[in-house]
Amino acid sequence: MKRLIYSLALTTLLFNCTNGQQAKPTKTKTMDDFELSPDKAHPNAKKLLTEDFYWSPIEETGPFGSDDGSDCFYGFVEWRAENKNESPVTYLKALIDEWGYPTFDLNATDSQKVKQLLSTMDSRMLIGQDNAVVAIGFGQFVLEGKIDNDIRDLTKKAIKRELTTDLLNQFQAEYRETRKVQLEKMLTVVDKM
Repeated sequence: MKRLIYSLALTTLLFNCTNGQQAKPTKTKTMDDFELSPDKAHPNAKKLLTEDFYWSPIEETGPFGSDDGSDCFYGFVEWRAENKNESPVTYLKALIDEWGYPTFDLNATDSQKVKQLLSTMDSRMLIGQDNAVVAIGFGQFVLEGKIDNDIRDLTKKAIKRELTTDLLNQFQAEYRETRKVQLEKMLTVVDKM
């Protein structure tokens, strides 16, 4: 976790510093311009995302409750304001590259493949990328009331990957059942988006 926080802080510092010059203000949406709540969401999202965990800023399994999910969502809000015709997958790939995480086949859902991935990378990096996928997929739905097919497919696969025993076991035993139930609900909801 410390490594992730350090990486995010360093990335923010590097991208915000401009050799001592002030950055020019932009007219894009920012975190301050959008409050994540059913009241501010697209009507389709309000209608479908009816449980509190979908909107929680602290529920680890919710689409926006992890640090990765929250940061990805608000970054997506800003990016989307300037890139309305781009696939959200473009933002996802740029974000993972910016994080410097090892890449893997985001279509992999098989438990044996997950075991293999966990043997080659820190589980936090794998879960972090899945959190990013889910936050962007649900984020598009919250903002626009729809989800593009490419990010929908990746969102479903990220949730299925997180439902594997090896990734569920990365969480405390007393939380695993809650996580499993919430992930299963999210998987069902993605099919209705």
